Amino acid sequence: MQALHLSPVVLPITDVLTGLQTGLLDIVATPPVGAVILQWYTKTKFVTNQPLSYTLGVMVIDQGALQAVSAADQAVLREVMTGLYKRLDAQNRIDNTKAEQALKANGLQFVAPNAAEIPEWRAAVLAAMDSMAAKGAFSAGLLAQVRGHLQDYRKSHPAGASDIRP
Repeated sequence: MQALHLSPVVLPITDVLTGLQTGLLDIVATPPVGAVILQWYTKTKFVTNQPLSYTLGVMVIDQGALQAVSAADQAVLREVMTGLYKRLDAQNRIDNTKAEQALKANGLQFVAPNAAEIPEWRAAVLAAMDSMAAKGAFSAGLLAQVRGHLQDYRKSHPAGASDIRP
């Protein structure tokens, strides 16, 4: 947010609606489904029609616990979890589409950013990620690895490549 010259206010999720109600917050970064579920849309008027933020979830299995399971069971676990996450991803896309429809039905206006500014936003975000890695917020090697995976994904999925940026 700072890289985009915004002044982020970090709050517990339970205080965001109050922040919107009192004017402490001018914007929130959330997927459409989050705005609906958390009722934040009731205090906003506009939605930027450009992906800016991604909400991530992860399931972690301790390596020691995983190694205690037989190779055959590990394979079953991977198969089941891969299928589960594919279904969750598909359902999340459906839910977000429905949430967008609900936001529009409740009078929120979807606005497109100036197309000329999007490359500037992406450049600012890339520079911010590099800066964060340089400061040790996360591994520069891991960042390079993630960027490599994104580049590979975009090469093999050109139609959906704009779904994941920068």
